[in-house]
Amino acid sequence: MKQKNWAVEGYHTVAWLVAFIKKYLNIDVDSSLFLFVNQSFSPSPDHTLSSLHQCFTTSDKLVIHYSTTNAWG
Repeated sequence: MKQKNWAVEGYHTVAWLVAFIKKYLNIDVDSSLFLFVNQSFSPSPDHTLSSLHQCFTTSDKLVIHYSTTNAWG
């Protein structure tokens, strides 16, 4: 991604974020995309971004990595 930092509404879910990234990167909707919070765990698709932000922020930022293969966990 050219833009490294994004501001999104907290009510969005992890599933929404996966769909957004797939669309942004032109990844086929049937392909897998994995998200990892702080390079340690993969949140469930129904978690909201605000709940993840409240629990796992560092320096007031929620760091989420993505991969097309299951890199962690």
